[in-house]
Amino acid sequence: MKKYTVFVFALSIIMLGLGINANAQSEGKVSANIPFDFEVGGKTLPAGTYTVSKVSDDSPGLFISNRSQGVFVLPASLDNVQAGGPLFSFEKVAGKYLLSEVNTPVGAYIIDTRHEETKLAQTTQHGGVSPSGSN
Repeated sequence: MKKYTVFVFALSIIMLGLGINANAQSEGKVSANIPFDFEVGGKTLPAGTYTVSKVSDDSPGLFISNRSQGVFVLPASLDNVQAGGPLFSFEKVAGKYLLSEVNTPVGAYIIDTRHEETKLAQTTQHGGVSPSGSN
């Protein structure tokens, strides 16, 4: 009987631990319908429903995905204060939308858009011609 009690107690602790871990993983997860194409992490994603989730508890990385594709993003920073604004924020540069912020229950992840902004500015200044001379 004593072994059975120890077994039940140990199993309860393990199940409780798994439940807490699963809950922590889902806390930072958000989904939203984006009605336009947008760029993030050097990749253009089509309009659709996207889910953003942390890669792991040990990594600051985010995985942004829909049913068919996704992109890994390393946010520039995390503002631990929960924002009351939209889940996804964008900057519009040269007619393109750049994902700049993702608000989750854990806080707001700020995404560095400088690389994409620079690339779009260079393309706009050169009339859409790439450095190799082709469109």
